[in-house]
Amino acid sequence: MTELANIIKDSTNEPSERLASLIEHRSKSLGSIGLAIVYTVGHIIIAIICASLIFNASLNLAALDAFVEPVINGFWFYLLHEFFKTKLSDILLTVIYTIGHICVATICAAFIFNAPLNLAAMDAFVEPIINAFWFYLLHSYWKKNNI
Repeated sequence: MTELANIIKDSTNEPSERLASLIEHRSKSLGSIGLAIVYTVGHIIIAIICASLIFNASLNLAALDAFVEPVINGFWFYLLHEFFKTKLSDILLTVIYTIGHICVATICAAFIFNAPLNLAAMDAFVEPIINAFWFYLLHSYWKKNNI
C-alpha cells in the first residue's frame, strides 16, 4: 500500500478500535439498571419494527404503540401487585398478568392501528417472543463479560 493509503487505513481503524474498547469497558461496568435501560431501548425498537411490519404502520403510529402499550401494562402490573400480591400465589399472579398483558397489547394494537383482532393478537404474541430472544442475548453477553 502507499503511504497515503496506510494513513487513511490507520485513521479509519483507530476510531472503530477505540469505540469497540469503550463499548467493552462500559459493558463490563454495566449494572442491572444500565442493563435494563439497554434492554428497554431495544424493546422499544423491536416493538416499533414489529408494528411497522405486521400492520404496515407509519413510524409515528408504531412508536405510539411502542410507548402507550407498555405504560398501560405498567399500570396493569401495579394494580395486580398492589391488590393481589399476598392473596394469590406467584404463579397464578404471573399467569393472570400475562393474560392481561396479551389482552392489553391486542386492544392497543386494534385501536391504534385500526387492525382486526387476529392481526392485533398476532403482534401481541410475536413481539414478546422476539423480546425474549433479545433479553436472552443481552443477558448472555453481560454474563459472559462480567463474571
